[in-house]
Amino acid sequence: MLAISNTLVEGRNGTHESTIDAYCEEIDRIAQKEKPDLIVLTEHWHNMTNPPMALEDKFVTYDHPAVTRIAEKAKKYGCYISGSWHILENGNRYNRALLFDRNGEIMVVMTQTPESFHDFAQAGH
Repeated sequence: MLAISNTLVEGRNGTHESTIDAYCEEIDRIAQKEKPDLIVLTEHWHNMTNPPMALEDKFVTYDHPAVTRIAEKAKKYGCYISGSWHILENGNRYNRALLFDRNGEIMVVMTQTPESFHDFAQAGH
């Protein structure tokens, strides 16, 4: 079964942490009710804050608590979780889709180049 988190969940204090908390609650709700094989999070889910974060604050590394918490949810519920992430790696910004396997390991990383992300950011998105 596929479950798509189509609920826009915003953190309330302009931080990653508040948004991560809200989405982890959404994952718990979906996983307990639907018992899906795959949960798909919304585009750039971890940056949905109110007020909005500055562009430079939107990027996370692979050891960021958001990555760890989503990995833990995938393992806890034995399901795949996919989502779009703003990743900072080696000083470069990437727009990446990560797929966590049932053991909470990152099994797929899809990447746009830093240049394509730069174009995206310059367009005001």
